[in-house]
Amino acid sequence: MSDLERHYSVEAAAKCLGGLSPRTLYNWAAQGKIQRVKVGARLMIAESELRRLLTAGAGPKAIEPVSQNQVAAAEEHERAAVA
Repeated sequence: MSDLERHYSVEAAAKCLGGLSPRTLYNWAAQGKIQRVKVGARLMIAESELRRLLTAGAGPKAIEPVSQNQVAAAEEHERAAVA
Protein backbone atom coordinates (compact mmCIF):
# COMPACT_ATOMS: atom_id res chain seq x y z
CA MET A 1 0.00 0.00 0.00
CA SER A 2 1.25 3.47 -0.88
CA ASP A 3 1.83 6.23 1.67
CA LEU A 4 1.02 8.90 -0.92
CA GLU A 5 -1.83 11.22 -0.05
CA ARG A 6 -4.74 11.45 -2.48
CA HIS A 7 -4.85 14.65 -4.54
CA TYR A 8 -7.76 16.13 -6.49
CA SER A 9 -7.99 18.33 -9.56
CA VAL A 10 -9.28 21.83 -8.89
CA GLU A 11 -12.61 20.92 -10.49
CA ALA A 12 -13.05 17.78 -8.36
CA ALA A 13 -11.93 19.66 -5.22
CA ALA A 14 -14.46 22.43 -5.93
CA LYS A 15 -17.22 19.82 -6.19
CA CYS A 16 -16.12 18.26 -2.87
CA LEU A 17 -16.36 21.72 -1.31
CA GLY A 18 -20.07 21.89 -2.03
CA GLY A 19 -20.00 23.38 -5.49
CA LEU A 20 -17.48 26.14 -4.89
CA SER A 21 -16.31 27.70 -8.15
CA PRO A 22 -13.04 26.23 -9.50
CA ARG A 23 -12.02 29.86 -10.23
CA THR A 24 -12.22 30.58 -6.48
CA LEU A 25 -9.77 27.75 -5.77
CA TYR A 26 -7.40 29.00 -8.49
CA ASN A 27 -7.59 32.48 -6.94
CA TRP A 28 -6.96 31.18 -3.42
CA ALA A 29 -3.97 29.19 -4.70
CA ALA A 30 -2.53 32.28 -6.43
CA GLN A 31 -3.03 34.28 -3.22
CA GLY A 32 -1.35 31.59 -1.11
CA LYS A 33 -4.53 30.93 0.86
CA ILE A 34 -4.48 27.21 0.09
CA GLN A 35 -1.70 24.70 -0.33
CA ARG A 36 -1.49 23.12 -3.74
CA VAL A 37 0.78 20.93 -5.84
CA LYS A 38 1.49 21.33 -9.53
CA VAL A 39 1.70 18.13 -11.53
CA GLY A 40 2.87 19.20 -14.95
CA ALA A 41 0.45 21.95 -15.92
CA ARG A 42 -2.28 20.69 -13.54
CA LEU A 43 -2.97 22.20 -10.16
CA MET A 44 -3.83 19.54 -7.57
CA ILE A 45 -5.16 19.92 -4.03
CA ALA A 46 -4.40 17.38 -1.30
CA GLU A 47 -7.22 15.67 0.58
CA SER A 48 -5.82 17.02 3.86
CA GLU A 49 -6.15 20.58 2.48
CA LEU A 50 -9.76 19.89 1.51
CA ARG A 51 -10.43 18.66 5.03
CA ARG A 52 -8.80 21.80 6.47
CA LEU A 53 -11.02 24.00 4.28
CA LEU A 54 -14.12 22.04 5.24
CA THR A 55 -13.29 22.25 8.94
CA ALA A 56 -12.70 26.00 8.62
CA GLY A 57 -16.05 26.40 6.84
CA ALA A 58 -14.45 27.98 3.76
CA GLY A 59 -17.32 27.03 1.45
CA PRO A 60 -20.30 29.18 0.55
CA LYS A 61 -22.46 27.37 3.11
CA ALA A 62 -21.95 25.12 6.11
CA ILE A 63 -20.31 21.96 4.77
CA GLU A 64 -19.71 18.68 6.53
CA PRO A 65 -16.44 16.75 6.10
CA VAL A 66 -16.03 14.98 2.77
CA SER A 67 -18.15 11.85 2.67
CA GLN A 68 -17.38 8.75 0.64
CA ASN A 69 -20.33 9.69 -1.61
CA GLN A 70 -18.84 13.13 -2.30
CA VAL A 71 -15.44 11.59 -3.06
CA ALA A 72 -17.03 9.03 -5.41
CA ALA A 73 -19.04 11.76 -7.15
CA ALA A 74 -15.94 13.95 -7.57
CA GLU A 75 -13.93 11.03 -8.96
CA GLU A 76 -16.74 10.20 -11.41
CA HIS A 77 -16.88 13.85 -12.47
CA GLU A 78 -13.11 13.83 -13.00
CA ARG A 79 -13.28 10.65 -15.13
CA ALA A 80 -16.09 12.13 -17.23
CA ALA A 81 -14.10 15.35 -17.76
CA VAL A 82 -11.09 13.39 -19.00
CA ALA A 83 -13.15 11.22 -21.38
